[in-house]
Amino acid sequence: MDWLKFIIPGIMLWVFNTPGLNAQNEIYLIRHAKVNLRTPGWINYKTVIVHRQAYDQSPIVDFDAAEVLAKIDLYNEIDTVFVSPQMRARQTAIQIF
Repeated sequence: MDWLKFIIPGIMLWVFNTPGLNAQNEIYLIRHAKVNLRTPGWINYKTVIVHRQAYDQSPIVDFDAAEVLAKIDLYNEIDTVFVSPQMRARQTAIQIF
């Protein structure tokens, strides 16, 4: 579970997997990868605003998508991926799928 250290709270990806007509749909929720930004620790509200803007625009830390895909049953049959418009969520989805 080394890949878990790259997963932090954030916008989730919704992934639907329909392997057959009679099968039930499966939903996989994947959080965005770790953002490449230093966390400042205790800060005042003005600094929080600046940090949040930087966080929303920062790229993700590179991770091994194969480790994530290994946790998803029949990942090659996934036909639909819903992703947040946040850059970090889109980057995560692109790297995985």
